[in-house]
Amino acid sequence: MRLLGKNDIDKKAEIYFNLALVHKEADQLSEAREKLSEALKISPNNPRYLDTMLEISIMKKDKILAQSTYDKLAEVNPENKKLKEWERKIEEME
Repeated sequence: MRLLGKNDIDKKAEIYFNLALVHKEADQLSEAREKLSEALKISPNNPRYLDTMLEISIMKKDKILAQSTYDKLAEVNPENKKLKEWERKIEEME
């Protein structure tokens, strides 16, 4: 990440997000979660990052992470049309 300057913080978050998507597509969910965590450290209220983290946490059956991510997503993006679906999926988790 040294190629980016100090003013490129949003680009850095986007790079982490894109790496997470690559790992997700490769079914490397732990790596995807790690990259998303880095993106969310930089941009903690980004609905797209939160939505993807929620999806991955459900895929990994990590109910605690899914619930905390859901709560944050509901706070920053209450009009998200997928909230009810996410809530149902979290409730169905063991």
